Amino acid sequence: MPPVYVYCLQSTEELQKMVEESTLLLHQGEEVTVDACDLWSKYELVTAELAQMLFETIKITFEPSLATQFRGDYKSGKRLNIRRLIPYIASHYQNDRIWLRRSKPSRMNYQILVAIDDSSSMMENKCKLTAFKSLAVLSGALNRLEGVSFGICRFGEEVDLLKDFDEYMNSEAGAFVLQHLTFQQKKTNFVK
Repeated sequence: MPPVYVYCLQSTEELQKMVEESTLLLHQGEEVTVDACDLWSKYELVTAELAQMLFETIKITFEPSLATQFRGDYKSGKRLNIRRLIPYIASHYQNDRIWLRRSKPSRMNYQILVAIDDSSSMMENKCKLTAFKSLAVLSGALNRLEGVSFGICRFGEEVDLLKDFDEYMNSEAGAFVLQHLTFQQKKTNFVK
């Protein structure tokens, strides 16, 4: 079980400042100098409110809307209810509620791939912190949705899948993504 981090801070500004400082220290030289699991937990704390707002906004989009299952006893419909057919004949064709209609919506399964530019231009334009915060907001919102699985990949010279669709985005998966997003690839290859 991953460790649980509890932060007692005066304000969210202090936490954001700690996150910014830790992010700058994340890839100093060749070795990782910051605990990525701890850093991902801080990102989740900083972006929790935004993730909840995004979740509330997009959950309506992912609600089931397509009715695919048949139900009910109607006078007209798409399919016959075989169980009602014999009583219909026995009642001398009086009880004519023998039809089924599509009435129960079923949930669709969505797969979303979040692609992050891992080239050095992201570091030069100081987008590393913004990319990590955006990733934390998206993962926080998408983890809460039912029927939605998401993956994370990085692209630059090469394309690598950092989180598979069937993995849950917990602190270890977040730490893995933070460690492998180095923003040091020399170019972006659009052909691959």
